[in-house]
Amino acid sequence: MDYRTYSAYKNSRIFWIGEIPSHWDCKKAFQIISGIGSGATPLRSEDKNFNKPQTNWLLSGELNDEVIELCNNRISEHAITSHRNLKIYPNNSVAIAMYGTTIGRTSLIKFSTTVNQACCVFPPSNSIYPKYLFYFLISSRPFLFSNAEGSGQLNININTLKSLPILIPKYKEQLLISDYLDKKIENINKLITKQKVLISLLKEQLDALINRSVLNGIERISEFKSTHLDSLTMIPSHWNSSPIKYICQLYGRIGFRGYSTHDIVDPGYGVLSISPSNISNNELDLHKKTYINWSKYYQSPEIQVYNKDILMVKTASIGKVCIVDELSEPATINPQMLIFKDIKINHQYLFYLLSSYYIQSLLVKYSKSSTLPSINQETLGALIIPIPSIKEQKNISSYLSLQSHRVTSSIKLIQENIRLLLEKKNILIHNVVTGKVHV
Repeated sequence: MDYRTYSAYKNSRIFWIGEIPSHWDCKKAFQIISGIGSGATPLRSEDKNFNKPQTNWLLSGELNDEVIELCNNRISEHAITSHRNLKIYPNNSVAIAMYGTTIGRTSLIKFSTTVNQACCVFPPSNSIYPKYLFYFLISSRPFLFSNAEGSGQLNININTLKSLPILIPKYKEQLLISDYLDKKIENINKLITKQKVLISLLKEQLDALINRSVLNGIERISEFKSTHLDSLTMIPSHWNSSPIKYICQLYGRIGFRGYSTHDIVDPGYGVLSISPSNISNNELDLHKKTYINWSKYYQSPEIQVYNKDILMVKTASIGKVCIVDELSEPATINPQMLIFKDIKINHQYLFYLLSSYYIQSLLVKYSKSSTLPSINQETLGALIIPIPSIKEQKNISSYLSLQSHRVTSSIKLIQENIRLLLEKKNILIHNVVTGKVHV
């Protein structure tokens, strides 16, 4: 689609913006917006900070590149008066996350609120329409990331934000730009939502297929028998059943053999320690690696990780599971993990069974209730599972591997479509708020 451009341009002298319409102005944020600031986090251990909370308190984790109309957290008047960095920002302020998991995310806030220390807030200004500023900050994200500080956790310095060059069309033009982008972005977001719904449906269909296959097989079966399996009344009549602990060895990191931050070493000086974050979509994901010293590795040989072992998370995100495949370096597990070794049945069948809704629901049922839910290896080992013949296990595994591959391939294509739509959205925002497109 061809877009209109403005009749005359000038050099903005800002490398990431380039030329801008000749009638637009450009000033640093602090020159046109007063009171740019941040916030603080009151101590939760002090009850007075959260007793009778009446004032909104927005967290950086809530910023989502959208308009926010409701606040999930509140603090007391005592918290505000006892923390000099806490101030109440008015309705129509725009906030951006300076660090953390949502770094760079921006939101237009439709209520008065305080914020935590990871938020930078731009209060309303007579020079800038709030929605236009919201879109402009989104367009500046690549520049802000390139100037972020820190080797571990990136941090956008508040002084960088205060000095951020902001383009200033006439106020009426800012309204037109915001309205134009609202309509365009809404259409793109609808397409993205449809793609995400499709991914959810594909995952649900695959989950249902896995559950049905590991509990009833993939062949037409006419005879079933009653069982004493938890929450499972019938299985094919020629199948057997067994507690998990009798078909494999189940290990976790013994408490006194745990490790602390002092045992963590740089790559090349230790052994890979696999954590819950290394399991994604039932696959081993080693993009992020943590290494511990060799002595901890040799101290617990029973939890040394090899190909065809199965790993499961036992704490917090309980039930995440994967088969170890193509592991190319020595590895162990961290205290949040369990490892299945010496598996006497088809290891892929066991993997699919462990990932099934049937087993996952039992893990939730028997997990210890606490702030961090957990399942111990004794409880897991005592769970009784259905076991078909070795030939059926192989057939079921092969069938599910094929279906999983098809679904995964479809999901990857959809995710690529989503990526392209997000890229289109970001390019559109940048081109409009920098005047490359005339609205």
